[in-house]
Amino acid sequence: MLLNKYNRHYKKCSTDINATNKTSESAYLLYLLNENLNLSTKLDELFEYTTSFFKNNLDIKDFCFMLNHGDNDELTISKTGSDVFDAAKDLTFKKGEEYSCIAAQTGDPLLLNDISKKNNQLFYKGKLENTGTFLSLPLQSKNNRILGLLNIHKREINAFTEEDKELLTTVALNIANTIERIELYEKAEKGAMYDDLTMLYQRKYFFDSCQLEFSKAIRHNLNFSIAMIDIDYFKYYNDTYGHLFGDEILKKLAYILKSNVRYSDIVSRYGGEEFAILLPDMDKGSATIVIDKLRETVKRILSLETANGKIECVTITAGVAAYPVDGDSVKQILSTADKYLYIGKSCGRNRVVNTTLDNQPLQQDKKAKYSALLNREEINLLLYKNVNRQINRHKTLLRVDKGINNIQFFEIKVTEDDWRICAIGDISNGGFKGELNFKPKLDEIYTCRAVVDSEVHIPAVFSIRIAHNRTIHKNRYEIGAEIVDGHNNWKRLFSLLVNNTK
Repeated sequence: MLLNKYNRHYKKCSTDINATNKTSESAYLLYLLNENLNLSTKLDELFEYTTSFFKNNLDIKDFCFMLNHGDNDELTISKTGSDVFDAAKDLTFKKGEEYSCIAAQTGDPLLLNDISKKNNQLFYKGKLENTGTFLSLPLQSKNNRILGLLNIHKREINAFTEEDKELLTTVALNIANTIERIELYEKAEKGAMYDDLTMLYQRKYFFDSCQLEFSKAIRHNLNFSIAMIDIDYFKYYNDTYGHLFGDEILKKLAYILKSNVRYSDIVSRYGGEEFAILLPDMDKGSATIVIDKLRETVKRILSLETANGKIECVTITAGVAAYPVDGDSVKQILSTADKYLYIGKSCGRNRVVNTTLDNQPLQQDKKAKYSALLNREEINLLLYKNVNRQINRHKTLLRVDKGINNIQFFEIKVTEDDWRICAIGDISNGGFKGELNFKPKLDEIYTCRAVVDSEVHIPAVFSIRIAHNRTIHKNRYEIGAEIVDGHNNWKRLFSLLVNNTK
């Protein structure tokens, strides 16, 4: 019957193709369908094409796609050809639960030419009325996976012949292959968009989003901010406890970041232990407050237990930059945020920095110019480290923190099993200044070591005396250390640092 109806339409619309028999008619119908299916890259496009095909070529208006989402056996109505199915749109169905979804269980087409002979309650839980003929076709992939159903209805009885059933079964097979191709395409697209470990956006997607936000900000005179975030002492955790421990830190931090920002904010894994957040339509002051709340949240809840039962608490350091105050391109704003990040890392970590410090004297009424979050004592520390020092000493500190010069970081031995990282500041032939997260005793002798790359074979252990200590802020202490033993080792390290920072 379908082919007879199509043949009448076909003769009116086509003069250059000779449809001499039903086989050629079926082939031409499938050609029309596949021509459009091959262009589909989204389910919505597929639904649009098939709806048009059914209505214009087969005079089928009442149909629905019931798709299986996820690994469960539940089907939901994803697309309909008319409002006949509106009453059943929000329902879920188990495979084989009733006639409307039994083909999803058997994998075989089901044709009922007179529904009145069946119990009406077995079709869409009694929500469908005025139906005579029912045809249910499984959407089955090439590997026999049931993706869902294509259910077609006619109000009159005996509306479909076995030839119609055969043709529509082939149509359903082609649709199923297209759905599977779209799924693979979306999976590949998702893989390119998301980081496998953290399930955050990858760097490219983040940068593309920044470019879109930049264009919008220019058109509508808006602000936006970017935060660059780094895990404090991440290399230490990896080297001490292994990469699986480091991966757990990354995953837990990703969850915290994603859970504590707006839906519109873009959180990405920018690379290694570095994360980036795009905050649309937000100025630098507001963004700084948001990111500092994130920092406090991480400090409060992100901790992991090591294999020997020790609890390691993880903190982050962040730099915040904004458009238009920090640059007139995405690249400039990212670079500025990264610069602020490393100022924060060089000044003790576990902080948010949103400005650079210059040679101008600090005035109390302009305190907010330098940072909305650092107190007076911390600002003085920043000035001391970033303005009053020799530039080569400042670079030395940053190079140690970044693991340049083969020296990864310095550690001070507290107990037999407890080595604490020391952020190195000023250095000299006879000692150094640095920062610790514990307060050592004055005049106490401690063993110290430089953690270096395995390729560098130099003695890296020496002894120090604590010449002075000073509280910087809570759980952060500045020390002055004098070399008392292992002078030759220290001289080699000192030479390696100084010579590579010139």
